[in-house]
Amino acid sequence: MKRAVLSLVLISTFALLLFYSAPATSFVPENGSIRAKWRAPINYVVNPSHGGNITGTETVQAVITDSFAKWQNAPNTALPIGTINGTTSSTTLSANDNTNVICFTCTPSGGFGKDAIAITLTAIETTTGNIVDADMVFNTTTSFITDPVPATDPAESLQTVATHEFGHFLGLDHTAVVRAVMNPFAPPLLLTLSYDDLAGISTNYPAAGFTPLSISGTVTNGAGAPVFGAHVFAESTTNTVSFPSIRKSPISALTNANGTYTISGVPADTYEVTAEPLDSPVSNQNFNGSPAFNTSFTTRQH
Repeated sequence: MKRAVLSLVLISTFALLLFYSAPATSFVPENGSIRAKWRAPINYVVNPSHGGNITGTETVQAVITDSFAKWQNAPNTALPIGTINGTTSSTTLSANDNTNVICFTCTPSGGFGKDAIAITLTAIETTTGNIVDADMVFNTTTSFITDPVPATDPAESLQTVATHEFGHFLGLDHTAVVRAVMNPFAPPLLLTLSYDDLAGISTNYPAAGFTPLSISGTVTNGAGAPVFGAHVFAESTTNTVSFPSIRKSPISALTNANGTYTISGVPADTYEVTAEPLDSPVSNQNFNGSPAFNTSFTTRQH
């Protein structure tokens, strides 16, 4: 199976209380207890210009619209929508221009990094967690196709990648759940959200009247010391399908420095909870700003 790297680039501070960076995970907020999210109406514009590296019958504008709609229409979710799907000729990526550009011909400062096929850069107020600016950029050296991609095609599915990048645009970090859109490695075709993705977006932007359920606990090693950065995931033990339009998957979290975790947004069900070290293929390098995770413990289930 083709596995393309969907990585992010950390950029230095540009203004008081703001930084331009990869966004925070929905389960381990970057700003302590403050979630990174849009609190003002979300807007974005698309520069539809592109090179010969993008082929297919669908327009890039249509792909972007469909990709954003995956998150906008997620159950139990209410995004603060402003003006979206507009067009622009701008190729300027700036952390403080209040213009959220989606671009196929831009080059970000510092480049794309090793093997990255797309990045999303977000400006976040450190004291509030407010996302105030975001730009999404697709690598001009990567071949994309706007139509569904056969597994044997060397091109990447533009919609698969754009859907992943919109998760970052909305404040979600990577996940180690293999079948999730927000996993940092892109499969050939993945056009629907998983339960893990839904847990992230509905917890970050809960619809009116929705109260997320959660599973909490603590992970320690054999000596009883807390484990930081353990990947903890809850997997249903039944055939219950809570959301027919969403792919059933485990729902995950990472442990805090004191070993505690909270898996938010789980549907009512019966679960087996597993804690495993993030030692491969997903590691702390796939999460924004995280120090080295503790991987010196064995996988366990409850």
